[in-house]
Amino acid sequence: MMYYVVYETISLFGKSNDHNVAAFETLGEARDFAQEVTGQGSPKVTIAQEIGMGDKEDRLAN
Repeated sequence: MMYYVVYETISLFGKSNDHNVAAFETLGEARDFAQEVTGQGSPKVTIAQEIGMGDKEDRLAN
């Protein structure tokens, strides 16, 4: 299972902020990174968890 940190950085040359994504294997790593970017002044940080759909064969069998 993967965890993704979606965060914004303030754009120096545009009207909108830049959107970035970083992937982590554990929730702890994702939380640590989210705290780090929040401390650097990121205006918005979200942690998202991957939702697995299983194997294609498993889905077709059901």
